[in-house]
Amino acid sequence: SGDVVGQEGLDKLVYDECVFAPISALEAHFEISGLMPGQDYFFSMRALNKIGKGELSSIFGPITTRPDSPADVAAMELLDAAETSARVAFPLPWDSGVSITGAKFRLLRKEGPLSHLELHPETQEPHPHLEARDWPLSIKDCPLLDPAEVQEKGEWVPGTTNAILRAFQEEGAPAGRCQTRGHVLSTSAPTGFRHVVSVADLLPGTRYEIAWGCRNSIGWSSMSGFVSFQTDSMVPDTPEDLIIGTL
Repeated sequence: SGDVVGQEGLDKLVYDECVFAPISALEAHFEISGLMPGQDYFFSMRALNKIGKGELSSIFGPITTRPDSPADVAAMELLDAAETSARVAFPLPWDSGVSITGAKFRLLRKEGPLSHLELHPETQEPHPHLEARDWPLSIKDCPLLDPAEVQEKGEWVPGTTNAILRAFQEEGAPAGRCQTRGHVLSTSAPTGFRHVVSVADLLPGTRYEIAWGCRNSIGWSSMSGFVSFQTDSMVPDTPEDLIIGTL
């Protein structure tokens, strides 16, 4: 409640952008855990005694934590699917202090019709390349879904550090652009901008699942959860030429 000397209203001191860490006067150091890699932090302190509270010290920082591999990624979002192709979108996660440069995708065929040419002649199982597909891509080959959105005028919002601002600028946003239209910053989508990847050579009338992950120079993120989608059906293939045995 603030009535006791040195006691603060925790709702004013502990929230998403601030951590209140009281320590004994006998301690000359303390450790803070749970910080984000590659993020900027600022520190200030003051002393307390039975009489009251001293003034806060000058702000010390920024202190940037060591970088790491990218944060966990969000699941992909299906944009559209046709007979033999689909488009999916995904936001880049927090890069943990080092630019994200590449992505990998995993596609699984779950069910759908197959022709005899798509089955192994002996086992009658689908050919392996039809059942699963893995491929890498450079982030440069995954264009933004809405390039105009990146150029919209933005505003500096509470909790925005230079590290977060760099995440916006690395995706092409102008200086000072950060969080418009109510986007909530998160480790899986700090900017809210979405990238697009097209998947070709799919089978019609087939259900697939797709997941993805990304990397920076330190390592790979974990893979996202799978998202299911189904391609549209289409008319049958042209039959082979008839063979007349006898007349």
